[in-house]
Amino acid sequence: MNIYRLQNVYRILKNGTVRLTLLKTARIIGLRTLLVRMDLNNFCNIRCIMCPASKIDSGTVLKKIMSLHHYQKIAADIFPRTCSLHLSCGYEPLLVDHFDQCLIISKKYRIPFVSFATNGMLIDEHICRVMIKSQIDEIIVSTDGATPQTFESIRKGASFSRLIQNLKRLQEMKKNVNSKKPILRINYTFMDRNIFEIPDFIEKFSDFGMEILQLRPLRIDSTVFNRRDLFTKQGMNEYNQIIGKVQQICKRKNVWLTALPAIRSVEHITSTDNNESIDKRKKNNACILPWILL
Repeated sequence: MNIYRLQNVYRILKNGTVRLTLLKTARIIGLRTLLVRMDLNNFCNIRCIMCPASKIDSGTVLKKIMSLHHYQKIAADIFPRTCSLHLSCGYEPLLVDHFDQCLIISKKYRIPFVSFATNGMLIDEHICRVMIKSQIDEIIVSTDGATPQTFESIRKGASFSRLIQNLKRLQEMKKNVNSKKPILRINYTFMDRNIFEIPDFIEKFSDFGMEILQLRPLRIDSTVFNRRDLFTKQGMNEYNQIIGKVQQICKRKNVWLTALPAIRSVEHITSTDNNESIDKRKKNNACILPWILL
């Protein structure tokens, strides 16, 4: 299942009535309709400068891990109705000792699309083997630079060389058994210090198996961050200048690109506040996610 093509169809169908009608029809004929996103733990092994979790004193947080038994109970109740499962939202899932078993269990329920996000530091041979054998659909790696200096200045405690080594391992193991899965998606959070590296990043990481690239503008939560200098008007202008080139490189490299075609204002991007008027939000309340998202 190509979830990205389905997302495009969803965006095209702007009429809320049409969306809900299609959803009800899918349920009536017995199709899966749930989108499930869940964290299995509440901690990470690196401290990214733009991540809210990195601002929390790790010594004050009680680390929690979902037990395998609890996961199995959730799976039995929800996974038969799930069409898309994402096993991570804001933390590092590979820190969970039984995460490999969670992946295996997920695919036993024949979920059409199973994905998880990771910072890539813990992608070892074992987890690669589990992903390939279970035919996990996608692995999302969060990476924010084309050079060790930029990458490691943003992702404190991470190693650029280790990331490259791990991605090459996954690519080679897939090649050895002629497997297309898991596809590699990379999320690139851009800010002033790494926007200029995006073209070189695509050139380099497409050779490591990257098939999907999402360029994510830095969003600063005013309740957590004060560092407005991370993404400024200068960065916005640079992004708008290079995005055309980025689109061309992705097309040449056969990389599926998800990115804003342009940025109108830094204030709109770097704030969690919604600048749309109430009337406009009422007019665009065609989202069906509350009916399908768990």
